[in-house]
Amino acid sequence: AVVSTQSTGIVLVMSAARLMLEFVDLLDTVFSEGKLMTGLLSYLKNPENYLEIFLYSCSLAFSLNVFEEQSVISNMEWRIGTFAVLAGFINLLSFCQLLPYMGIYVV
Repeated sequence: AVVSTQSTGIVLVMSAARLMLEFVDLLDTVFSEGKLMTGLLSYLKNPENYLEIFLYSCSLAFSLNVFEEQSVISNMEWRIGTFAVLAGFINLLSFCQLLPYMGIYVV
């Protein structure tokens, strides 16, 4: 399958920006707690952080097209893209749990 370069560029920019924001969130959590290890453990205890890092990393790997030539997507990249869509859907459901009227139906 051939991939559009414009949509690939948008996904690359968005995924890279979100990964940078996750890194900034990690630094903020680590240094706002006062102690380095306490803040780091606080960040690592939240499973949503792992999900978001996995999601943005898979999106970047799918968009970069590093396994084959630039115009063809390999089977491995389709698998990575599938995991990115699944992680994105799970992330959406976790955000929907926070809504007062919809959250009870998501659980």
